[in-house]
Amino acid sequence: MPNDYYGVLIDGSIVITSSTDTPPVSTTRDAATGAVVIDLKKTPAKGICAVLNLPSKPTTYADTLTVTIEESDVLAEPTGLKTWQAVAAFPIINAMLMVMEATATTAFVGSDVGNVLVATTDSGAATGVIVWYDPALETIGGKGKIIIAMADSGDDYSTAGDTLTSAGTGVATQGAAAIVYPQGGGIPGSFVVRFTATKRYVRANMTASAGGSFGLVSCYLQDNAEFPGTVTHQ
Repeated sequence: MPNDYYGVLIDGSIVITSSTDTPPVSTTRDAATGAVVIDLKKTPAKGICAVLNLPSKPTTYADTLTVTIEESDVLAEPTGLKTWQAVAAFPIINAMLMVMEATATTAFVGSDVGNVLVATTDSGAATGVIVWYDPALETIGGKGKIIIAMADSGDDYSTAGDTLTSAGTGVATQGAAAIVYPQGGGIPGSFVVRFTATKRYVRANMTASAGGSFGLVSCYLQDNAEFPGTVTHQ
């Protein structure tokens, strides 16, 4: 399938916020959201790819964007009925992440995910939230990466050798200064999911957290898509 207008679920013409993330219910493109329902009939037996592009730096650090691909045989969503069903989901996209190397001095545990990670000697008073850590950090002396969702510009984790203390359990010594992930400018990047639909209509359903903007987001369908060079997985 060529990347033409008829395969574009979200056309990238509208800035996506919590006010413009309304899912479409028509095969006529919505001028307020840039989204449309595609009358796909069905996908090939081997499926099809949906490609999501986020080329802009979000305006609020702690924002998240959730995007699913849904199918239905009915365009509208009658009261009390759930006609649209998810057939694929992109990873939850955080506005800006940082990744750093660390060595555990107190073992991390699963409940550390979601807790603030304080850099005790960092001048920026870093207070980002842990979204993932390498299981190697569950052993004292283990070395691995920690991924942080930035809460503000102070979350730079720039001091090698700093002590990193989770509001939960884990404590670690930071390696080199953290870097913005996946791209240096804080841009989320491009993502691909493959799915198979058996119903007539397909749409993208977005949920942007309140408070900021993810910029001009686009999503399009492509068969046998090659992953873009900037594809990232969180």
